[in-house]
Amino acid sequence: MAAGCNTLVSAVGGPDELIEDGVNGLKVPPGDADAIKEAFEKLAGNRTLMNEIGMRNRKTGLSNSWRKTAHKLRDLIVRVTPKKKSNFCRVIDRIILDRIQSYKINLLVQY
Repeated sequence: MAAGCNTLVSAVGGPDELIEDGVNGLKVPPGDADAIKEAFEKLAGNRTLMNEIGMRNRKTGLSNSWRKTAHKLRDLIVRVTPKKKSNFCRVIDRIILDRIQSYKINLLVQY
């Protein structure tokens, strides 16, 4: 998203929850090759829509840096983890502060 790309997703799982059809991407039914083709044609035939989606995605992507995301994840872990597991939180802090780039790669792989 931060690159300002258009997003085309199957309407299932996580991507389906993140993408609002026609606002920050296009959704297609899973396994529907014709719908994928039509979605590409829709974007290719409407430069305004393509540019608007791209600009929205760039704005969203830049406002959600990996550092912010990592801190939000750490805060969630702290809230749901018992106090006696504070060592785990220290490990998370170390990952966030010292190795944000490798953390980013892990998040991408797990997603």
